[in-house]
Amino acid sequence: IPRDDPLPITDTLQAPGQACSTFGLHPRLTDVQTLFGEGAAALFANVGALAEPITKAEFKAKTKPLPLSLFAHNAQQIAAANLHADSLTAKGVMGRLAHALASQDPPYRVGS
Repeated sequence: IPRDDPLPITDTLQAPGQACSTFGLHPRLTDVQTLFGEGAAALFANVGALAEPITKAEFKAKTKPLPLSLFAHNAQQIAAANLHADSLTAKGVMGRLAHALASQDPPYRVGS
C-alpha cells in the first residue's frame, strides 16, 4: 500500500521505550481503527521472532541462536502467534494468558 494510505492510530499511553507514538493500519481496517480509538481494541507493535536480542554483526557472524525457519513466512506466523521463536509447536499466547487470568479476582478474571 502507498506510504500515505495507512489509517493513523496514536499510542496515547506512550509506553516507555516506544520510539514512536503514531502507527498505521491497512486502509481496509476502518473498524479496527474505530475500536482502537474507543479503547475497545489493543494492538501489539514491534512483535518479532527472536530467540534472544541480536545485532546485525552477531547475525552475520552467526554467533547467536536464530529462530527456527527465520525466513519462512508460515513458520514466522506460528512464532508470532505462540511467542516462542524457538518452538513451532508451543501453545498460543492468548490461550496461556486466558488460563492464567481465569483464577484471578475481578476485574482481571476472564471466562464465564
